[in-house]
Amino acid sequence: CVAKLVVPTRSPAAARTDGIADGFLEREQDGAERPFFDWTVDESGFGLVSPDCFGFDGTGERFRLTLVRSPVYAWHDPTPLDANGCYRFTDQGVHLFRFRFLWKLDPKAAQRHAEAFHIPPVAYDWTKGM
Repeated sequence: CVAKLVVPTRSPAAARTDGIADGFLEREQDGAERPFFDWTVDESGFGLVSPDCFGFDGTGERFRLTLVRSPVYAWHDPTPLDANGCYRFTDQGVHLFRFRFLWKLDPKAAQRHAEAFHIPPVAYDWTKGM
């Protein structure tokens, strides 16, 4: 089973730029699922930032984020599963996701928004002890 969040984009786009570890990569909006890291921006400048999703595919007019999937842990096709086997499944239980949808975005701005998700604000009480 798989659950995806489908987001319509502002206008059709043939390509997008995805965040990857230590950079970004331009990819076609061809419907093939690929890993991404924190953010994506299409040609029109519509983008999304999500530090909690890692699989993504897109078509000309949609972004499709993979939220959860439940294959057997560490199983690879075409190895058959034993009908009497005891297996653990991935992505079970409660999941929380954070999203930010942005317009007029470029890769550098998307990266800054992603970093803001990873480094939450800190508050101090400087008056303590006075």
